Amino acid sequence: MDEAQFEQWKEHFAGRVVGRRGRALTRSYLMYIENLSKEGLPPIFEMAHLAQLIGVKYELLAEIAHEPHRFYRTFTIPKRSGGIRCIDTPRPILLNIQRWIFKEVLSKLNASENAHGFERNRSIITNARVHVGNAELLKIDIKNFFPSVAFEKVFEIFKRAGYPNNVCKALSRLTTKNGCLPQGAPTSPIISNLSCVEMDLLLNNSAEESGLVYTRYADDMSFSGDRIPDGMEESISSIASKFGFQLNGNKTCLSREGQRKIVTGISISSGELRLPRSYVRELRKQVHFVVNHGISAHSSVIQDNDPLLIDRLLGMVAFWLQVSPESRAAQRANDSLREYVRGFDAA
Repeated sequence: MDEAQFEQWKEHFAGRVVGRRGRALTRSYLMYIENLSKEGLPPIFEMAHLAQLIGVKYELLAEIAHEPHRFYRTFTIPKRSGGIRCIDTPRPILLNIQRWIFKEVLSKLNASENAHGFERNRSIITNARVHVGNAELLKIDIKNFFPSVAFEKVFEIFKRAGYPNNVCKALSRLTTKNGCLPQGAPTSPIISNLSCVEMDLLLNNSAEESGLVYTRYADDMSFSGDRIPDGMEESISSIASKFGFQLNGNKTCLSREGQRKIVTGISISSGELRLPRSYVRELRKQVHFVVNHGISAHSSVIQDNDPLLIDRLLGMVAFWLQVSPESRAAQRANDSLREYVRGFDAA
């Protein structure tokens, strides 16, 4: 907020308050505005003001905040590990509201340096790179990650940002469903990271005390170093439980020196970042078949008529190059596939 805008706020209050109490309120309001503006955050005074900022009618915003569960569409998708995952997709009006909250508020707040998922300039690649060259690796999964982030945690995020209780409650209700984070809302990933700031700090301190490094990609936690000490998993579980998280023991994996090590789908076993051999082998096979027999024949063989199949292959090859930019095999696969696409487009 520039000085001219701040002066406008002064004039706004000056014309509406009188007396000593009014001047005191004005000073507190201006301090509130100034503190938020220093962090790049918009001052929000109440639900009606929030509605005006977002550009929706107050009555509609109040209705959504009162019964947010009515403004979601729920469906299920299969999990890789078995079972189903519930996805709650906000309906268009709530989606637009959440996008505003993400852009104007949440994106201005800082997650921990340990968080590599859903953060700008971080990825599964930066997450894996931290662990390259370490002899031992402990991977631990947080059970029911998004649903474990309760309304109270979300409220505290907005409270720490500097908003009053009434605004914190409104923002929290607009970004939660049935008292927790909905998986499918655009605000949920960044809120999940912000809810883990204190936990990440404690886990990082614990890791450093044991000579380890720690990263987290969403619900996947990775610890690595010369040696994973005995009792490390119990220590991690104890810290996580303080913040309402439980570990999924079925997904815990400890890799000792000389054993295969995969971090967020990327192999670090060789001392450098590589995609797993099975992934590369299957991708090379698919690219070879497409280039030599055509996308139609390939779709028929794998029984996948997705019209974006060729784009998915291009994306997979681009990812391979991103992980291993010096790989000649990746470069050849990329060149041959793009040459095929150019000929296909010209036909």
